[in-house]
Amino acid sequence: YTLSFATDPARFHFTIHVPAGDIPDPPLAELQREVADAARSWDDSLSDALVEKLGAGRGHELARRYAARFPDYYKSGTAIYHATFDVEQFERLGPDRPYVVALQNETETPEPLTRLKLYKTGGKAPLTDLLPLLEQLGLTVVEEVPTRLGGTGEDGRYLHDFGVLGPAGKPLDLDRMAGIVAETVGAVWEGLAGSD
Repeated sequence: YTLSFATDPARFHFTIHVPAGDIPDPPLAELQREVADAARSWDDSLSDALVEKLGAGRGHELARRYAARFPDYYKSGTAIYHATFDVEQFERLGPDRPYVVALQNETETPEPLTRLKLYKTGGKAPLTDLLPLLEQLGLTVVEEVPTRLGGTGEDGRYLHDFGVLGPAGKPLDLDRMAGIVAETVGAVWEGLAGSD
């Protein structure tokens, strides 16, 4: 089977071990699909997801921009559905909107968490400002995964991605709670509400 890359084609040879007896015909179409999927990069998958969600023009544009700016550690540890969500939230930032708070539940993990994400310009936020606020909301903070976007002209865009559980030790019911939690975190972050 030959697969063409942007530079040179690659040839794959498969050896199929079978018990004694008749040799089955391998499912060639399935093997070709699996090899093609395995050869696709994370950047290709992000592009596909953004095109599906936003259309070809906008999807390809955002995929090119963000694939170049997401660091390798982010790509190796982030599912495409999270990355697509992150791109959409980063796109909401601007001169009149220096931060966005958004929530998303994990779906492809044995011990799912709610991801509470603070997207912001101007670099990192002090964790001593954020952790007490989340705990006062009754959330258990399990982890924080920070990500600084690379590249120039991105005004220090940064993602604080907190893995949290609700008061019952389970992910939050986002249909009921996402807006309330995001608005509360945002109001305290802006200094419009107290955190006690």
